[in-house]
Amino acid sequence: MMTGSEPQYREHLDKISSIIDKYDNTHSIIVTGDLNGSLIATRNNNHDKLLKEFCRKHHLNHTFENTRDSTFYHHNEERYRLIKEYIIEDQYHSNGSAHVPIRAKTNISIASDKIKGKKSKPKTILKWEETNIGSYQEAIETLQEQINTTDSITDIEEQAFNIINILSKASNTNVKKKIVSLKGPNWKASEKVKELISKSKNAFYSWKQNGRPKEQDNIVYTEMKNCKREARKQVRQEEHLDSQRFYNNMMNNPDSKTFHRLIRKNRAQSDNSATLMIKDTNGDDIVEQEKQTEIFAEFYETLATPATEEHFDSEYMEECEFRYNLINSIVHQSTINRNDITQFTEEEIKKAINELNTGKTEDGYSLTAEHFKYAGNTILPDIANLFNNIMLTGTIPDIFKTGILTPVHKKKKDPTLTTNYRGITVTSVLGKILNMHY
Repeated sequence: MMTGSEPQYREHLDKISSIIDKYDNTHSIIVTGDLNGSLIATRNNNHDKLLKEFCRKHHLNHTFENTRDSTFYHHNEERYRLIKEYIIEDQYHSNGSAHVPIRAKTNISIASDKIKGKKSKPKTILKWEETNIGSYQEAIETLQEQINTTDSITDIEEQAFNIINILSKASNTNVKKKIVSLKGPNWKASEKVKELISKSKNAFYSWKQNGRPKEQDNIVYTEMKNCKREARKQVRQEEHLDSQRFYNNMMNNPDSKTFHRLIRKNRAQSDNSATLMIKDTNGDDIVEQEKQTEIFAEFYETLATPATEEHFDSEYMEECEFRYNLINSIVHQSTINRNDITQFTEEEIKKAINELNTGKTEDGYSLTAEHFKYAGNTILPDIANLFNNIMLTGTIPDIFKTGILTPVHKKKKDPTLTTNYRGITVTSVLGKILNMHY
């Protein structure tokens, strides 16, 4: 590829990614060929960085002992010929791709532990409406007996974890699941896109019938390339417009349902986030997913850390700190009588659970409002005991303080700058029940 072809290179890697995602759960993946990039540690041009990130994302490992060796082997050098023989399969007219299937035999043996990467679990959703709720509640009671969730447990963290663990295990074994097919975004091709795709397929078939010429001045070859380029251009434009309409609707008419759609959409697209570019504090372009995550984490951590700025009112800050320290000392130096604390009742907790909205994004512990609603009265004593111990000890579990933060791009702002992303956090459902009581 020519210099400056990073967008096209990303596009080709995305195509390979879609093939890997489709067959990863049923096949062992081997990627061979000239990938226009190097895995050598000392090589770090734009193609090399994208290729290394591609291999990291899909857990693809180099199969040779000395990874500093070149990954390209000239076919004229017998001792480097790794392909023993290959067969080019025929291509159907309905396939608009310029590539054809190839079967190959190699002269090397690859251990299965080298080619089998980490298998990603299929994405599933819980079908509560098709679940035997009685069995789910019985499973909760059985787990309560096994874990021994009694009043004798006073550790706040342990109590909270036990509740989450019980509901999670009960749902894993008793709630029906449905595997969600990863068919890409919910986007339908317009008539114009369908017309361009059909035109591109016909141009490709014509190019194939004419012997697959590759001369730049060949009319058939040029027509095939132009038709494919126009089809892809139109698809990208319509996908962009569809995405913009979604974000505009969310900003102009914000509601809880649209917000959770956005969270699910961003999570589903996390595997492709490496194709986006983010600038670090030095202004350098970062495309690797892990580094992007570190940049966002550092940005939001800095944002949440109190800092003395010139525009702050120092006198007001000192007054707030004095009040905080005074209240804190009074609470910790006082002897708290359990009888003086208003106790949470199971009826109050049940009312708070019933007010939770269903159909929302799961929290960091894979729990939703449905886990608590369908648990009925079985889990209420454990929650009441936890909340009352929180009031007695004045301690909030760390589980309630954590959540999944999703950066949401601000409308009409530069997407390469972290400052133009709003952090939206999904917190613990169990913690929400405590908050709703107040």
